[in-house]
Amino acid sequence: MKGLVFFDLDGTLLNGQSAISENVAQAVRQLKANGFEPVIASGRTHVEIIDIMKEADIESAILMNGQFVLFKGQPLIAKEISKSLIADLSNHAKKLNHGLALYNDKAIKIVVPSDLAVKTYDHISSPVPETSKDFHHHNPVYMGLIISESGQDESYTQTFPQLRFVRNAPYSIDVIHAGVSKALGIQELLTALEQEDIETYAFGDGLNDLEMFQVVDHPIAMGNAIPQLKEIAEYITGDHKADGIVSGLKHYDLI
Repeated sequence: MKGLVFFDLDGTLLNGQSAISENVAQAVRQLKANGFEPVIASGRTHVEIIDIMKEADIESAILMNGQFVLFKGQPLIAKEISKSLIADLSNHAKKLNHGLALYNDKAIKIVVPSDLAVKTYDHISSPVPETSKDFHHHNPVYMGLIISESGQDESYTQTFPQLRFVRNAPYSIDVIHAGVSKALGIQELLTALEQEDIETYAFGDGLNDLEMFQVVDHPIAMGNAIPQLKEIAEYITGDHKADGIVSGLKHYDLI
């Protein structure tokens, strides 16, 4: 293995229709054939992206913002949020009239319904998950998603210091363990593989990519990336709607 190349999904690997174009899928397959391991690094979970991974022949992923790590199809790391913490979080969301969805690698369920759920999942071109109010009683939970518009985000941070709340979309907040990030997921993957010195690249566009950019050798911002990300990028490639991934991989002679 010559190196690891990490790809954020929305606004990065995926186009404006939240799909992977054939040009990008072909480029990623060529990257893999050239001896580099493509790794998705996303806030999403495995069940949401199985088809995308198959299209591009991607077997490895850092999912749910670092809570779950998969390498060549095998789970390496899973950080479960305790049932008692989920219960407290659920009660707090109800108090604020917010919704709550829970994630593991196999399923997504809404445990606190919200009228905003349709907008939340339309934003990422995903179907609204089924409601199952006792999902966390019988299944591990690796990530939560608060369904709410901005305005009361700090209430969660102040109430739950053991958790991290990251607003990555207008209608939702990712919920993970404090201290966990894509960056930590990358570091834990490298340690598990005993490959701390291998060459690393990362493509991203948003706030939850900032830390990831600080731990790889070559941080690459999409043309549509936020200004903070472009400032620390080594290279700025094209827009995600114009197959900017392909241009970036060619720039570094990876394909």
